[in-house]
Amino acid sequence: MAYLVGGGGQQFLVLKEGTERTQKKDAFSNNVAAALAIAEAVRSTLGPKGLDKLLVDSLGDLTITNDGATILKEIDVQHPTAKMMVEVAKTQDGEVGDGTTSSVILAGAILHNVSELMQSGVHPSIVASGISKARAKATEIIDKVAYKVDPGEKDILKRVISTSMNSKVISFGKDRLSELVLEAMLTLQAAGVKNLNKNINKVKIIKKEGGDSLHDTKLIKGVVLDKEICHTQMPREVKNAKIALLGYPLEVKKGEWDAKISIDRPDQVMSFLDEEDNMIKKKVQKVLDLGANVVLSSKSIDDTAVHFLKQAGVMAIKSITSSDMNLIADATGGTIINSLEDISPKDLGTCEIIREQAVAGTKYAFLEGCKSPKALTIFIRGTGGKSLDETERGLHDALCVAATLLTEPAIVAGGGAIEVEIAKQLNEYAKTFSGREQLVIQQFAKAMESIPISLVENAGLDAIEIVGKIRAAHNDKPGSSFMGYNLFTNKVEDMKAAGVLEPAVLIKTAMKTAAEVATMIVRIDDVIRGSKLGGGGGGGRGMPPMPED
Repeated sequence: MAYLVGGGGQQFLVLKEGTERTQKKDAFSNNVAAALAIAEAVRSTLGPKGLDKLLVDSLGDLTITNDGATILKEIDVQHPTAKMMVEVAKTQDGEVGDGTTSSVILAGAILHNVSELMQSGVHPSIVASGISKARAKATEIIDKVAYKVDPGEKDILKRVISTSMNSKVISFGKDRLSELVLEAMLTLQAAGVKNLNKNINKVKIIKKEGGDSLHDTKLIKGVVLDKEICHTQMPREVKNAKIALLGYPLEVKKGEWDAKISIDRPDQVMSFLDEEDNMIKKKVQKVLDLGANVVLSSKSIDDTAVHFLKQAGVMAIKSITSSDMNLIADATGGTIINSLEDISPKDLGTCEIIREQAVAGTKYAFLEGCKSPKALTIFIRGTGGKSLDETERGLHDALCVAATLLTEPAIVAGGGAIEVEIAKQLNEYAKTFSGREQLVIQQFAKAMESIPISLVENAGLDAIEIVGKIRAAHNDKPGSSFMGYNLFTNKVEDMKAAGVLEPAVLIKTAMKTAAEVATMIVRIDDVIRGSKLGGGGGGGRGMPPMPED
């Protein structure tokens, strides 16, 4: 039974029978346990030596990945607090596109550390306040030690992007791919695309098995369509393409009502069919009068229209998805035409060449050589199956990191360097407090070191020894904040010189989302689960008497 206590300590049955209620320390302990379960689920995937997860859905489909956002999206989470942790990953993935595993691990570590204080009697409000102050100070520390990258320092930018690939399947091709990713984002930026973080979908990713290796992956300054040209006698290649983008069908418009046509003579049948042909021919001619030598349509193009376009030597492709049409418009500078009225040659898109090419037995249409394109395509080649899917996920994360970096060009060191530096300075900051908030800030500082501890443990190394070495390297000398553990050379060194770097906004966002969810969970002192039983509440039994008139 679920009771609520009223005045005078009397209990009243006011919740539906079957409702479950957990309060105070029990509620907090259960919530922390659920949060830690989620953190542990992804902890072993962190870093270049992290392991993968094999996920099997209800239909038996397999996903092999070490991407935190993908793992948490695929698993079926029931506990409400666990769902809050999944939201942390979604927030991190939406804002930065990478660092989802770090944010979840950090949230779990914060909760684990402050739980000791909560169980010993520290009030939730004090804990929440301490977490907020620690996070604000940690953000200040990052801003102070971060290195501001000049847009011309492309070598550093590429190293930051390649660092995001270290833990992915594509790590062996990171040098080549980081160049493609940076070039893609710089091209969009030069074309005037704003808010790169929100426009990652301007880079279309197509994956196709085959090729000698992942190094055959190419950046196309235009759009690639997995569509065939409408007719075999149409041109397979058009140079200096002038493209009409049609958002309406090239066919005879059907009437809204059924109609009967009376035909008295056989020749009237031909007249009727000729009139239909003339109507389509007029539509086609209006497009040709614009000077178009390529027609791309999101709708249908009937056989008669295809015939007239073929006679005019025009290439045509139909039934293109609306998302691809928008990308083509962005890449070629054209306008999608939704009506034959008020159209002009200015509506046409342009590119150097459109060609049909077969890749591993599949025909694609390549629109290349677009001037100042606001949409691009990365054509991934490599071994097929799940490996290619994971390659796509890794490349998407790299694109997000590049977009973030160009939007906020500040970097910090990887290899646990920035986390240990934050922990060091937070411990000094905690000494300025005399109350229990000092303990909370110290626990937050301890939680920051959960990241380097996980990195090292996932490599099969002694975390206590190595994190101790990183701490020792963080003295007050200039540049010491960039000292971290290089898992490829197995020694503590300058991560900036080693090229192991991350966007500053990545760790700032991870701390923000982790601190916010930890604060929410800390402040929960009562969990009430609604009854799954039908019917009304427990009216009558245990209810207070009704007042008399």
